[in-house]
Order: sequence, then structure tokens, then C-alpha cells
Amino acid sequence: MSELIKVSPKICQKCKYHMGFGAQPGREQKVVSNICCNYADIEGHSRIFENGVRLYDPAYCDKFDPGTRKKGRSNITVRRNNYDEYSKYKFKRISEERGISL
Repeated sequence: MSELIKVSPKICQKCKYHMGFGAQPGREQKVVSNICCNYADIEGHSRIFENGVRLYDPAYCDKFDPGTRKKGRSNITVRRNNYDEYSKYKFKRISEERGISL
């Protein structure tokens, strides 16, 4: 595994796996804050999970690769699908914390 770095819009904006979302600011603003990771769509698997096991905190990243933004595998970057592994992990963790049986 590569070195883990703390993610932030300023860092992620330089990575080839980033994508923008929502309304974007004008040219005068140096850091675009509406940035998210598109690694799963580009590479076809999660950057955080492997075989259903969380490898590290999602506030950190080991996939940072500076460069020109890559496009996802589909023509539509954001698409409707079932929950991804991270969503399932959060749902399970919150359910256990609240004592909700699944």
C-alpha cells in the first residue's frame, strides 16, 4: 500500500481520480470545494475496501496520483446503483451503535 495522505479539496483537485459536483465557482476562486473521489467508477472497485473489509479511514487516501482528470468507465459519471461497500459499512455500523437488528 502507498503512503496515506489526508484528503482535502485542495489535494484531491490535483488527483487524476477527482470529479466535481454541484455548482462550481468562477475562475477567481482558487480552490474548488465541490470535489469528490471518482476512483471506484474509473477503476471499477473501491479505494477503501478490499474483499468487503475496510482497509483504512476514508478521510485518508493511498490512491492519490497527480495528473489530468480521468473520466469514468461510463459516459455518465454519477449513476444510480445499489449501495456501495462504504454505504453498507456505514449502515451496519450505525445500526449496531443504535441497537437496531437487521
